[in-house]
Amino acid sequence: MFAASVLSRGASILEVGCGNGRDGFFLGRSGFKMTMTDYSEVAIANCQQWAETQTGTFAFQILNVRDIAMATKFVATHAGAFDAVYARFFMHAIDRPAAQRFLQLASGVLKKGGLLLLEYRALDTSDPDAQKSQTFANGAHYRRMVPVKELVEDAAAVGFAAQYFVEGRGMAKYKGEDPWIARNIFVAS
Repeated sequence: MFAASVLSRGASILEVGCGNGRDGFFLGRSGFKMTMTDYSEVAIANCQQWAETQTGTFAFQILNVRDIAMATKFVATHAGAFDAVYARFFMHAIDRPAAQRFLQLASGVLKKGGLLLLEYRALDTSDPDAQKSQTFANGAHYRRMVPVKELVEDAAAVGFAAQYFVEGRGMAKYKGEDPWIARNIFVAS
């Protein structure tokens, strides 16, 4: 996992959009202090139950970045508390205004020099057919092909500096799917 390779063991990580907890529990077992959040109460309850069988340091909280009051309270409570914010397959599940609020939240909870680690479905600018449909429904889930340049500009607007970027296929194969994926690492100022 790319996040584990760039962080020092013992680092405090906020995971936004933890879902079933797979990534957060892996990171926790690898020696990171995890605060796992999701907007779904069911997801958080399931993760709390699963945590009883895991080794590591875990905390759980409901967090909906679309809820401005909730996000503002979260930042006030956790200002400068984290070494890293991790969001895998979260950015493409929210629209741009929610993504901008998420970036503001990440900026508020990271320590100076903290890392924002993102992996998401990106808009493949080399494929004209891919650009025709920038959003789609995958079952009950909304997906958006995130324009990388737009995300980098939005991150810079709240004080992040780009440190690392890669995009392409082969990074998130699942069954018969091999989507165009981007990974970014940003540094908080």
